Amino acid sequence: MQKSLSATLKYALTSYKKMQLLAKRVAGKKVDEALIILENTPKAAAKMLWKVVKSAQVNAVSVLGKDPSSLYIQHVLIGR
Repeated sequence: MQKSLSATLKYALTSYKKMQLLAKRVAGKKVDEALIILENTPKAAAKMLWKVVKSAQVNAVSVLGKDPSSLYIQHVLIGR
């Protein structure tokens, strides 16, 4: 059985469209690859999204005991 994990960022002080552009770039990618993309993107929203992805990765490794290289981002939800 596949277990999924989620991480949430509330009250981000950035626009919906700016965050959505980055979410489209990392959705469906491996977590390690997504973190590299976000590290090398010169936008403030990239730093916020990097923290959320990194938090989800750490939680998956420590709580579920998953291998970090096997993790991927299934989808990213951006609310208004």
